[in-house]
Amino acid sequence: MPYTTQSPVVDGEVGAVPPSNAAQEEPVPTLSKNKLKKLRRDQAWEEGREKRREIRKIKNKERKERKRAAAHKDVPSESPQAKMKAEDAAESQAAKKPKHSKNIQLPISFVIDCGFDDLMSDGER
Repeated sequence: MPYTTQSPVVDGEVGAVPPSNAAQEEPVPTLSKNKLKKLRRDQAWEEGREKRREIRKIKNKERKERKRAAAHKDVPSESPQAKMKAEDAAESQAAKKPKHSKNIQLPISFVIDCGFDDLMSDGER
């Protein structure tokens, strides 16, 4: 069939659009309420991405400035309340995990005889 630039001929009219078969088209699936909620939540999260990024940058800059100032001025970088919390956490860590001293070998031997000599081979004894 040769290539033509004219529209298809339907019912004797040039350029008429063929009728669509509504019965053959699949219905558009609807989403459940939970799925819609999840999509909205995901969209809101994505929309706030730039804002969260800016907040993160600002916090990182402030933290670096505090550390830099503390290193140069010998000024505490945290409030007294934060220091107390850090000290309490350090004390609780120390209380949970006892410090072990160096292992010392003692000349003690334990022998356990379970009475299975008749079941053991000569190499196992």
